[in-house]
Amino acid sequence: MKRNRRSLPIAAALGLGLCLAIAPAWAAPEAEAGHAELFQPGEIVVKYKSGAQPGRRSPAWHSASGPSVRRHARRIERLRVQEGFEVPEALAQLRASADVEYAEPNWTRFPRLLPDDPRLNRLWGLHNTGQTLDYADSDDPVTGVAGADMALAAAWDLHTDAGDVVIALVDNGVLLDHPDLKNNIWTNPGEIAGNGIDDDGNGYVDDVHGWDFRGNDNDPSPSSEANGSHGTMVAGAAGAIGNNGRGVTGPAWRVKLMPLRIDFTIATITEALDYAAANGAHIVNASFGGGAYSQAEFEAVADLRDAGVLFIAAAGNDGYSNDEIPDSPSGLDLPNILAVGASHPAEGPSLFTQIGPTTVDVAAPGSSIYTTKTIDGEPGYGFAEGTSFSTPYTAGAAALIKAYRESAHGETLDYQALKGRIMAGVDRNNRFRQRFASEGRVNVHQAMTVAEQPVLVIASLDIDDSRDGNGNGALDPAEKVAFSIELDNVWADATGVSALLTSLDPAVTVLTDTSAYPDIPSGRSRSGTPFKLRIAQGTDPFRRLPMRLTLTADNYQVSRYFSLPFGALTAVNGKVEQVGVFRAGKDYWDNIHVYHVELPAGVSSAVFDTGSSSADIDVDLVVRPGKATELTNCYWVEFDNCQDADAHYSVGSTSTEIVTLTTPPAGTYFVTLIGLPKADTATDLPYQLSVTVTGGISEGGGGGGGGVGWLGLGVLLAYNFKRRRQR
Repeated sequence: MKRNRRSLPIAAALGLGLCLAIAPAWAAPEAEAGHAELFQPGEIVVKYKSGAQPGRRSPAWHSASGPSVRRHARRIERLRVQEGFEVPEALAQLRASADVEYAEPNWTRFPRLLPDDPRLNRLWGLHNTGQTLDYADSDDPVTGVAGADMALAAAWDLHTDAGDVVIALVDNGVLLDHPDLKNNIWTNPGEIAGNGIDDDGNGYVDDVHGWDFRGNDNDPSPSSEANGSHGTMVAGAAGAIGNNGRGVTGPAWRVKLMPLRIDFTIATITEALDYAAANGAHIVNASFGGGAYSQAEFEAVADLRDAGVLFIAAAGNDGYSNDEIPDSPSGLDLPNILAVGASHPAEGPSLFTQIGPTTVDVAAPGSSIYTTKTIDGEPGYGFAEGTSFSTPYTAGAAALIKAYRESAHGETLDYQALKGRIMAGVDRNNRFRQRFASEGRVNVHQAMTVAEQPVLVIASLDIDDSRDGNGNGALDPAEKVAFSIELDNVWADATGVSALLTSLDPAVTVLTDTSAYPDIPSGRSRSGTPFKLRIAQGTDPFRRLPMRLTLTADNYQVSRYFSLPFGALTAVNGKVEQVGVFRAGKDYWDNIHVYHVELPAGVSSAVFDTGSSSADIDVDLVVRPGKATELTNCYWVEFDNCQDADAHYSVGSTSTEIVTLTTPPAGTYFVTLIGLPKADTATDLPYQLSVTVTGGISEGGGGGGGGVGWLGLGVLLAYNFKRRRQR
């Protein structure tokens, strides 16, 4: 268990023998909510020096009727301060005495609160001791690393109860009478059960415990269909009852869960979100998503923003980067969205999690999650995994953070402060770099106690090579480019902002490494002055070039990490041939590679051809003039749903795809390759790309049908990405 250090500053001043003067206005530290006083009122512990005279140990403030004096081998005594005297005055007198080695309040220690739920040992995401889980179906490790959790053991020492915080669970239903959930199910305070009247006038009759938007009735219980337990599993992760001697617990032992049953269509989702906004939800849990953008969904989440509601959304389970294929609703351009990826017990991102250094905010436990569920319609428990469970863990954590700050510190946390605390308090780790905007996993204790501060994250990157390059908006070898970075500020105002850019790859030379920013108010975005950089001649494709951005503001400094994808190919005899690898590694599935090629005037045909030597992969191909296709309306990575009228697709089910352009106009053409694994695998999968051009300007300078003399396939997609999209 991690040591709780909430009292350390005062303990250091008073308990380690430091000779500090105490002003008359000295006040006792604030008692933590749910605990007794931090020290025994009116009591002092004093240690006298060896040889001190006994007669000099009875100051005027000492109460003879107090607790009996206890002398130990270490010469420690417990003294009571009489009424009319204050502890600070007594401490000051004692510390001024030549006989006293040290004096301090009689501090109170608190039990390390762990709930008595019998299956706590399976809840590694809340309390990871390095245990091995009895779950065999995960591709991620099932033996934990101690401390690779959300630090709930330390958080529970501060607070356990979020009974006044409402989490709306927008899902396929919750088993209302599950014994580990039923006492945490939200009850509509304005509705009288069973009278057939809309007592609170909200348009829903007898909506005592939420609403079923699928069946249009007042029973949000799940159906018995396949995956019908999803909402009940989500509910357990968000708010199973803690310390009740049964089953499991959520991050908060008490919380209000508002079940809103949907069929995962936009029609029912938006209705449910409207209900949550109108009926007192503080947090919405959205363990769903997809590639297609919906304006109706955007507007519903925007209404939650206007109502002050934090919207916590799952990043997805397909292992790719949401920076490259946008996800909805987690990637919508709205400040009240907290997008959540998944981590595993051995400290790192889950193999399946979608990532995005500008689009996915935090990681939270999502592999091998033990939670409530329905088994043949009856209450039960079981393992599950996915960002569907990272999200409610984060929602429950957010509820506990909100309850603690408001009850113990008198604050009012809106969605911005709550999101800011979560992102500022993460456990940052190298495994999360270039994967998540905060570069860390949710740490509830740190989020509870972190000081208010800016939270600066990368919002977008922009390449400008129009002045000193070829103007195609991509990186090419030996080309000097201006490089701008837009920052989002999630929490407190940032003043005096500056940035230092460092290359972590020798292929990149940073020519201008500093950028000046204007002040960035809370919740706003700003761009700084451009950096300048150059890629070395002869850099091998395909590469992701790591970079570090060190951000400094008044009383704030943080480093953010990102990478620049790069690939520059040289034509030989009118043909480009490239062998690449889609990487299936520990951190994420790197399966989107984007190249660009300059086609000269006079080309009669250009043939783009892919192939793979692996039978385990399906390679799809998109060619688009002018810019890379944004993939903004692809659904589950199916290119034929992308609806980009200017793009040319080849999206069969094999590893070989061909796009042929006849008499294409001169200009830049972007080639997007995506590898779709046919089965779960952790093996790198190779592919080939060839571009064959007929006609145009020959390498030797002549015309006709010879080879072309153009250089430069470069990568663009990640250069001009935007954190989120607003319609």
